[in-house]
Amino acid sequence: MDLKFQISWYVETWARLCSVAFKDEDYRQEKHTWIEWYEITKSKFAECDDNRQAELMQFFTEQLMDSIEGIEKFLKQIDSQQYILNINGIYDEGLRKILGDYSFEFYAAKLTLGREYDKADFWKSFDAIKQDLINYI
Repeated sequence: MDLKFQISWYVETWARLCSVAFKDEDYRQEKHTWIEWYEITKSKFAECDDNRQAELMQFFTEQLMDSIEGIEKFLKQIDSQQYILNINGIYDEGLRKILGDYSFEFYAAKLTLGREYDKADFWKSFDAIKQDLINYI
């Protein structure tokens, strides 16, 4: 697996969250961008009662954490190979900045998931992360 796959897995997580958590519609057949899936998931979440939202927060946390840990693992692997990549001229300043940006965003996401945030803070944090990822991708 590579970093591209790991990031794709993260953005696809929003589609999986929506189709598993909200079974009132058959989302498996729908095609959307990851941003649209994120917004649909967020909107459907807001329609739920407090008990259901608490359940969903736990489910979202578990699923997103799995994706984020995969990305972090791969970023650390690339970082550990800096010397070899430098010798071959691959690890330049541009790549270093991109990897640093991704590391920051997914570290922030992991912190969000690891804390007892209320749902408004959760969505505020992921809104910011989503916007930054849009800028990077």
